[in-house]
Amino acid sequence: MSHYPIIPLGIEPSYAHLLVSNVPPKDEELGALQGLLKEPKAEMDELEVQMLELQKLMKELEARKKELRDRVKPIQALVSPIRRLPDDILQEIFLLCPPEGHFPTLDPLQAPLLLTHICRRWRYAANDTRRLWTAIHIPLPVLRIPSSQRGPSHPVYAAEDEKHKLKARFASVVNSFVGTVEGWVGRIGGCGLSFSVFQADYQNPDEDACLQAIFGILLRCSKQWEHVDVAAPLRSVARLVAIRPEDVPSMKSLTVWSTSRHCLPRPTTPTQSSTGFPFVLGGQPSTPPEFALPRWRESKIFEAPQLESLHLLCLDEPLSLMPIDWSKLTSLVVEKQGTLAHLGFLPSDIVIDVPVLANVLRRCTRLERARVALTPGAPVPLSNHETLSHPNPPPQPHFPGLLRG
Repeated sequence: MSHYPIIPLGIEPSYAHLLVSNVPPKDEELGALQGLLKEPKAEMDELEVQMLELQKLMKELEARKKELRDRVKPIQALVSPIRRLPDDILQEIFLLCPPEGHFPTLDPLQAPLLLTHICRRWRYAANDTRRLWTAIHIPLPVLRIPSSQRGPSHPVYAAEDEKHKLKARFASVVNSFVGTVEGWVGRIGGCGLSFSVFQADYQNPDEDACLQAIFGILLRCSKQWEHVDVAAPLRSVARLVAIRPEDVPSMKSLTVWSTSRHCLPRPTTPTQSSTGFPFVLGGQPSTPPEFALPRWRESKIFEAPQLESLHLLCLDEPLSLMPIDWSKLTSLVVEKQGTLAHLGFLPSDIVIDVPVLANVLRRCTRLERARVALTPGAPVPLSNHETLSHPNPPPQPHFPGLLRG
């Protein structure tokens, strides 16, 4: 490695010793070195001026570019290809926008609602595209009221005032929500309607009232129902249980999921608590009529003439007594039957064991797909239990999941 210093360009070798030491230059050396600085410093100052001029020019060019962009943007919109598309082509594109794999939601940032927020023409085109609105998922809004905290820092009147404000805000949300659903369903015209409704059970009368308002809208077009999926507390589905076969002539599939079997009693005396939600089995002699739960076993909806696919979850009713035309079904799912087994309450008539399953499957002569979970805690069948047989066996159905719960 060389020990000689690297001499900057323009410095004579006679000044090299000053670069590797702290020795100050002599007076004659100092004058010569200062003379070497004049030319590069003058050039640097000139370059700085040129750079400032270029920066000023760049700002002027950026401002001009933005001005031109603002002028061009509306003109480009006028000549945009999608602007020249006929309405029927635009509507076909709209039909490709909703999500796949689930029903469209009420989210204004997703199709189809998003399409109504772009411009007036798109809003008219979307609203006139009836097939765009033939499916909807309706998750009910939830009213969350925090538990009251009594104390000097949080008096009772303050908690009640906060509760009143929350309920008033929830009422406003419900009005908007119900209006959106009504507008959605009102756009289908004579097309079929497929929907899913979900209500988690927080045992709140305001949420129950919202669900009844939604059912009122849907029931007005029940003759157009095709695929129906309802997950709600049993106490809230009385209007569905009461549906007659002629009310749903086009319904092809039905999913029923009881999210709870709690009733929601009203206090009969001022001293009676309104926060109790006892478990009540519909039809028990000791059950007051106003608290009795509806029975799916008494429903005629299962006799819908076009019903081919049936999913039953958490039904907890005797499967053998359900008024179902099993011979029409091509798809059957029964799961979570006997959900109270972990509480030590398991009526024998709702148990799904191998004999019950065999009896049901024997009657499903057109079945192609099935998933059935045996009731937890069901007795283990004997090794010589009855086998499925048929005098004229139909083509073998496909059972991808025959499960023991």
